[in-house]
Amino acid sequence: MNFQKDISAHFSHLKPLGQERAFNKKPVLYLTVFFFTIAALQTGQDFLHAHLHGYKGYLADSLVFKIYWVLFIPILSFLFYRSAQIKERIHSRLQWLVGMAGVALLSAVHILLVAFLIVVVSSLFFYRPFTFSTPLTYFASEHIYITLFFYASGAAFIFLYKDRKAVEMNTASIASPKLHEQPSDTFADFIPVSVQNKLIPIPAKDVICIQADRPYVKIHTCSGQYLHAATLKDMLTKLGAHRFVRIHRSTIVNTAQVEHIRSRSNGDYDVTLKNGEVVRMSRNYYPAFKELMA
Repeated sequence: MNFQKDISAHFSHLKPLGQERAFNKKPVLYLTVFFFTIAALQTGQDFLHAHLHGYKGYLADSLVFKIYWVLFIPILSFLFYRSAQIKERIHSRLQWLVGMAGVALLSAVHILLVAFLIVVVSSLFFYRPFTFSTPLTYFASEHIYITLFFYASGAAFIFLYKDRKAVEMNTASIASPKLHEQPSDTFADFIPVSVQNKLIPIPAKDVICIQADRPYVKIHTCSGQYLHAATLKDMLTKLGAHRFVRIHRSTIVNTAQVEHIRSRSNGDYDVTLKNGEVVRMSRNYYPAFKELMA
């Protein structure tokens, strides 16, 4: 089966590659309502405080300082819509380390940007504009923990959130009769994966290994790594046990990509793949591996 025919058979029931999923406005709406509610409540509190103490001009200062809350909306919305892409590009072992560094960086950028915007707005509308150090010192000393909390929540969302639509799209590509109505002695030549809201075919021969990354599997190829909504058992069934072999409860490898194996002192093995990656093989899976590779 040539490439064009295979792609047509595998993807005829799916939308075209260039067709994006509908933009979901609900998260932006929820974030907008949430942060504007906080800003409104604080403004009301500031108004009451100014009224009781006879302060003049205090309310105007209070309103401009609410830029702090409004700025969360575009930044967190961006993180939401790019969560899948961000997760794909970060190795699973480094996700929380990168997440903590990202939280610290975003919090610092947020406070610096708020201070800058307050200076700009006050310069345009106030008789005596704020200096940069005034809002910077205030937010760095009074709001740093709040800022860290909201961005930490955003980071946790990125690494824990399951993209339901992507899962449904990939599950459909696996479970569809059009994909699997084939003779029992043939196996899939391509794996359709969702990348940035598009379905692309990954040739099975280019797959080096596949590892569990619940609720997905992570497909390793020479060109990169891809998350795919499936189980290792499903992948082994579809790709063929003669071409791929399970070496660990969380790993299957392409037999054509195995360079060599080395015994470990505990009875397990290190499998070196042709891309230089080393994966562990459990002693329980060695007999089947040895039989297939013989």
